[in-house]
Amino acid sequence: MQNRRGIAGVALAPAVERAPHNVLPRPSRRRARLERLVEFEILPRLLSAHPAAAPPVETATVEALLVELLAADARAAAAIFERAWAAGLSEARLMLDLLAPAARRLGAMWEQDLCDFFAVTQGLSRLQAMLSQLRLGEAPRRRADPTMLMLTAPGETHGFGADMAAELFRRDGWRVERGDSTRLAWLSERHFDALGVSCACDRAYAALPAFLAAARERAAPGRPAIVVGGALFTSFPTLACELGADFAATDMEATRRISGALLERQQL
Repeated sequence: MQNRRGIAGVALAPAVERAPHNVLPRPSRRRARLERLVEFEILPRLLSAHPAAAPPVETATVEALLVELLAADARAAAAIFERAWAAGLSEARLMLDLLAPAARRLGAMWEQDLCDFFAVTQGLSRLQAMLSQLRLGEAPRRRADPTMLMLTAPGETHGFGADMAAELFRRDGWRVERGDSTRLAWLSERHFDALGVSCACDRAYAALPAFLAAARERAAPGRPAIVVGGALFTSFPTLACELGADFAATDMEATRRISGALLERQQL
């Protein structure tokens, strides 16, 4: 080994100077055996047990997908998605590194008047079709799984972010009921451990305080944890606290962390 470093990066002491040729002092012999053991036995076993992960999705791939989502022919967008999947990416990574960034870019383009409502709706519809393919490997549910109601806020016209969040929660073991704001009555009909509300645009925010207040009233006495998410909370992170929400999912990675935190709370 060229760098002569030991376990955990600790430097190994140099050999005794002027040692006879092919005759190592006893400590150096032990070091040499240790290095050979690490280099030729331990490292190969570790590498075979933990193969290299698939490379991350490049920004250029996300941009290429975005272009095709807005194009007239949906087949080119589907082909980019299928190539990324064939490269060995997990379903979770496809959602987090490809579909979610593309959806965010669509929303940003709409806010900047770079595309119209029809183009955003078309692009999100194609992303939705890709997301539906990733649900094929969903794990079977158990009766003890925690439950979540995932809704879009009143006035929210796009639900792709809520769909992705619902899918991530499902993959973590949640039983998720998905609906729009009209499904708030479900809170008084069934028990839910958590309520997720997605709000991406600021025009839908005006109705959100009253909506969450109604949710708390309907869910009494068994108050679910409230998770808010969407582009609005990414731009204005203090809004979640002002609304009295328990968690704010500012992106898909944050959604996964929140899912884990809620699962730990259920086990206490």
